[in-house]
Amino acid sequence: MDKKVTGNKGITVLALTLTIIVLLILSGITIVGITGENGIIQNAVQAKEETEISEEIEIVEQATVQTLGNNNRGIIEKDKL
Repeated sequence: MDKKVTGNKGITVLALTLTIIVLLILSGITIVGITGENGIIQNAVQAKEETEISEEIEIVEQATVQTLGNNNRGIIEKDKL
């Protein structure tokens, strides 16, 4: 009553090694994409800084317009700003 093995259904060492190598390459590319010089993290930091600068410029512009609107002469005095 011996059963013959008709096919090899296990994962070979070669297939496992190739899979691990491909995963390592993909993870390396992903890490560089996230933390590199033009990576996602660096772009997010730069976008945050640009947003903060734009918000400060907008605050100054709004204060200037409001001061000019309250002043009939069109001259902005330092203490009014």
